[in-house]
Amino acid sequence: MVIDENLVVELERRGIVTATFRKLSPAKKAAVYGAALSELAQAVFEKASLDRIAGAAGISKGSLIQYFRHKEGLFQFVAEVYLSEYRVFLEDYFARENAVRSIDRIRQFILGHLEYWEKGRGQFRFHLKLAYENDSGLTKAILSKIREMRLEYLKTIVRRGVETGQIRKDLEDSSVVLMLDGLLSYLERLAGELPTVSRSRQYLENLTDEFASGIWDGLKA
Repeated sequence: MVIDENLVVELERRGIVTATFRKLSPAKKAAVYGAALSELAQAVFEKASLDRIAGAAGISKGSLIQYFRHKEGLFQFVAEVYLSEYRVFLEDYFARENAVRSIDRIRQFILGHLEYWEKGRGQFRFHLKLAYENDSGLTKAILSKIREMRLEYLKTIVRRGVETGQIRKDLEDSSVVLMLDGLLSYLERLAGELPTVSRSRQYLENLTDEFASGIWDGLKA
């Protein structure tokens, strides 16, 4: 992967990365990110090892500290790059999404996430660590941004459904959006507990269909 250089400049301005890191080659930046993501996807922040991250990235621990000054900065860097990747996923998804019926749009939004996590297991494990295992003081702002993005895109689906007469107008948009976000969060957590085999994917798809159909019975106009 290639990390957005504009994002790196912004992170330097905010004091999350140093000028030394900004001057690294794109390949070296990506190597540091990949090593840190892998470590933070497997261990909670308190137990993550800078030595293991440095070794996996092919650099010294001293260099790693020069890039981020402290462990919290490294965590913030990984989280911000992850956020940027997730934003691109949502933008690309909606640029390609072509379903007409609201029920299909809801179903595809959920399955699109499951496919995204299946392709990026490292990002997915990091996402789960953010949501359920790491200290809330570290993750609160990041999780808030993730949720804000998700709710905004779900809101476009719900509002379009109301406008086209597919979703009941007497329902509060915000309530419907929160319900769908809760369903997606539940399925994501369930996906994290299952092995990465085709049978598990089929199980999740069947479960998505069941939940989406059940919810749709209460939403449809």
